[in-house]
Amino acid sequence: MSRRFPLSPVLAGLLTGLPTAQSPPRQANELDPLPVGVVLDVSATKLVKQRADVVYLRRGARNLALDIYQPPGAAPAQLRPAVVFLNAIGDRGNHPLRRWGIYSSWPRLVAAHGMCGVSMDADPDAVQDCLAAVFHFLVEHGKEYGIDADHLGVYAASANVTGASEYLLGPNVHTGIRAAALCYGSPPAQELRVDLPVLFIVAESDADRMREPLAELWRRVIERKAPWTLCYGSTLPDAFDAFADTPASRALVAQMISFWHNQLSPPAAGQPSPARTILSAMYADQPERAVASIDDYLKAHPKNPMAHSLRGSVLQRMGRTDDAIASFQRAIELGATEPDAYLGLADLRVRAHDYAAAEPLFRRGIELGADDGGVLAKLAHTQLLIDKNREAVANYERALAAGLPPWAQPPGVARYNLACGYVRLGRKDDAIRALGQAVEAGFKDKRQYETDDDLKPLRDDPRFQELLRGL
Repeated sequence: MSRRFPLSPVLAGLLTGLPTAQSPPRQANELDPLPVGVVLDVSATKLVKQRADVVYLRRGARNLALDIYQPPGAAPAQLRPAVVFLNAIGDRGNHPLRRWGIYSSWPRLVAAHGMCGVSMDADPDAVQDCLAAVFHFLVEHGKEYGIDADHLGVYAASANVTGASEYLLGPNVHTGIRAAALCYGSPPAQELRVDLPVLFIVAESDADRMREPLAELWRRVIERKAPWTLCYGSTLPDAFDAFADTPASRALVAQMISFWHNQLSPPAAGQPSPARTILSAMYADQPERAVASIDDYLKAHPKNPMAHSLRGSVLQRMGRTDDAIASFQRAIELGATEPDAYLGLADLRVRAHDYAAAEPLFRRGIELGADDGGVLAKLAHTQLLIDKNREAVANYERALAAGLPPWAQPPGVARYNLACGYVRLGRKDDAIRALGQAVEAGFKDKRQYETDDDLKPLRDDPRFQELLRGL
């Protein structure tokens, strides 16, 4: 069940304090929040052109209007993206939302950055109709004001977010809306769209009351794979873009402008990089696309050993063992100087129980720089299996000294195997000590200790019997 939140304290106070049609005008006062504008300003805002009181809808005797802000020097025929500052609560009294400081300075600031800015009236009894009418007007008449109605962004803040979400996530939304910044408002209850980038900003002062819905929103974003960016305004209050003249607030305002720019006027795409396409597919865990991209790359670069090695790694993860072996072997034939081809082929040889073939591959990978504890432990275990006991012990000691990463053998297993190597070399005291460390590290399989042939020389040792009693 979705949760509805009341108006923020700031907006509730503003609406409560609005004059009615019969009340006298508000007296100027520096503590009055309504005239306060956006905290960021640039010199170009003074050159912005305003087209005020543009009627977009007539409801009975009432005209609902827009204020349109155009960039400095904009040619009449030049169409620009625009950001619409949504009024999704409606206007009550004789001071419409578009006349508030924040709703007149924000669109002016957007225009100073090369886009058009639009603020709007709305009838509180027909908000959704008004939102639809604004975008219909921009489709029909936007060109007259230099607006490209196919490249629109929107801003909604505080209580406006709920009504804005109803429109933006509804079935009749204008398809030219390509980006939405939603600030310090409630998470939407509607199903999220996968074709609308959203910058959702939460002020610290609002976060506690929305803790559970925010966690649920994040889950929904991931589940839906929705193109949302969730941003937490640390230290910031509700209405931070007006009332927090701080570096953090100004940075978020600049982030919104950059967000609209990137979505509405993205930089021209350059020639796609085949190498970047491969790496993108691999890091996105898309093996089929990665293999296809590598195959395309190899048509132009058939003797690139790293390409063959990467192909082998992906095929290995996909379980295509024979193809992976062929790719690793080709990389090695071409003189691969990165360890991955050798280590990948070594792992596959171990899986096939061909330990004699795996051992030199591990050693070559280590020579090429893969000398971390995990690889050393793999080499040591392989050497134990082919009775290279002295080398195995030395490499297990190196591996444990270097530290075993999480993907490697558990420390208890490694110390147990080291003990087996010690026994084979006749180093019983070292073996007993290593077995005690194996137990401490969590390897406590009593049956393994009792039945492993490597440990037969220790069976009559009182210290070994004492260790068994502790398992």
